[in-house]
Amino acid sequence: MFRLESVALKLERAHEHARLLEQELEAWIAEQPYAASTRANSDFTRHSVIISILKPPPLQRWSLLFGDAIHNLRCALDHLVYAISVHELSADPPPNAGTCAFIINDRPEDFRSKYFRIRDLSEAVKRAIESVQPYNRQHATKPPLLAVLRDFDDIDKHRLIHVVLQRPYEFRISAAGPGMLPEDQYFESPYVDLVDGAEIAWVSCKRPNPHLRLTGRISATIGVEHRAGPDGVVRTAVERLLLADLLPEIREIVRIVSAAVQA
Repeated sequence: MFRLESVALKLERAHEHARLLEQELEAWIAEQPYAASTRANSDFTRHSVIISILKPPPLQRWSLLFGDAIHNLRCALDHLVYAISVHELSADPPPNAGTCAFIINDRPEDFRSKYFRIRDLSEAVKRAIESVQPYNRQHATKPPLLAVLRDFDDIDKHRLIHVVLQRPYEFRISAAGPGMLPEDQYFESPYVDLVDGAEIAWVSCKRPNPHLRLTGRISATIGVEHRAGPDGVVRTAVERLLLADLLPEIREIVRIVSAAVQA
């Protein structure tokens, strides 16, 4: 009988870590931990929006939670190959217990170099595993999510994953007041990681304008950097990456590979 209990447990544990991370992020945001203020230069030709961090986010803790979720997702795939080995080779532990693992490679030639890890499995399972490799399973806007998972798991083995309070993804700022010219320009900040006192937006005026007013709303997010996808995005909110991208992807890969298991 093909048993996937440990795979399901690993997926559930990853989900628990992801939900806990999401809940802690929501609780931190609810405390209004940052604020924005305005500042003008001495001749009133540059009007800036400045971020103030009132309660620093516990980024190291969130990095640990994110890494734990990632590792459980990666382990779920190795548990899958082990369970398939037990089933198809009719032994527990199976004869390939010391070498079997779920291969993740970016190129076909690299996949073939690690083929020994799944050599004893049925041809149908081997084809299914190759079908979901990053070079075969592409996404319209996102990077290959299996490669993203592997990259993060490799990083987490050696250092904390770099989780950051990142540049606001939502700007609702407007400039108004007498004396504004059509040539006056609005800019977003080049900052990516938000720090206390950072200038996050500004209006550059062609002539002094002491009466200009900046108003609006800014939302920041806790993000993590990854390889770029087709849309060029290299940072994603950590809870969205886990709950909306990686968890569904790994569950789908488990489904695809499990369907190929020989009776």
